[in-house]
Amino acid sequence: MLINMPEADIIEIHEDDGIFNEQEWIGIGKRECTDLPNFVKAAREASRVAPDSVLKMVHLPGPDVMVADFVAWELPRVSSEIILTKPDTWFSKNTPSIDIQVLLSQPVPSGEFVKRLDIAYRQAWLDGARSISDHRFNDGTDHLPLWVIPLWQKVVTTKDMQLTWGKALTWLDLEERRQKREEGRIGVQKAREILQSTVGWNKKMKYCSGMTTTYHLSRFLGTLWLSDDHISMMVEELNCDLDASASSDICLASFAFTVEIDNIRLKLALPSSARKKTVISKYENSVKNGSLRQLYFPLHINATHWIAGVIDFKKKTISFGACRWFFTYIY
Repeated sequence: MLINMPEADIIEIHEDDGIFNEQEWIGIGKRECTDLPNFVKAAREASRVAPDSVLKMVHLPGPDVMVADFVAWELPRVSSEIILTKPDTWFSKNTPSIDIQVLLSQPVPSGEFVKRLDIAYRQAWLDGARSISDHRFNDGTDHLPLWVIPLWQKVVTTKDMQLTWGKALTWLDLEERRQKREEGRIGVQKAREILQSTVGWNKKMKYCSGMTTTYHLSRFLGTLWLSDDHISMMVEELNCDLDASASSDICLASFAFTVEIDNIRLKLALPSSARKKTVISKYENSVKNGSLRQLYFPLHINATHWIAGVIDFKKKTISFGACRWFFTYIY
């Protein structure tokens, strides 16, 4: 399948702040900057959208593919080769023309180089670049479409996520062998069965206002560091358990509470109308009306270690700690 890309006509993209005209922006010495108009940025992104037919040929797994199947999925190879040429030398004003089958048979450049290539693309596009010359093959005479950069990015990202899920499954295997009790082995086996038949590798989840996916679950299976999102997910689950229990005067705060505590002076200085909308104000009202007795919350110490904190408004104590130690302060 040979794709011949004709010389691009003027791309006109209508945005609230203007209309993009190629003659006014491309190849006339404009410099890349952070405050480019939105309609120019939109035109730049539109210039590198891969055709659906190509995306189907690459055959990347959809987010609903079961985790076990995703780990076994055959993805394009990502090279670890060190590329010495500068990214800006990869751009050309020649019209792209490439046999897609050849492109798919070639390994993707390393993630680090693709990242640098993506940054260089912003200025290269303003300079009039229409294609990519892959210096690794045929002395750089092949001219690839500009959409090869986001395509490579997607392959690299998917490959990294595949490796993470693979490590999670390996960890489960090790845990099963470590378990001395039958209950433990059954728990591990159940987790593996769920990943084989129920959980897609990157499906959207409800946590953090729908901003998480099942990929976040992979970090729970192993020793990788947890992010703010992981802590928030656990808090949401624990709050569901609290809602179902009789302890309605106990609340588990999200990570947002810790952030607001860090900025408490700014929060207290807000106008009354704005302050009423803050997380702090919500808990303040609950304490005053007697509906909140204990407030538990996560703390991230030196950005390296998570511990738990709790305020008991009846006993007037603040406690914090982790594992085998816990401190209490009476206020």
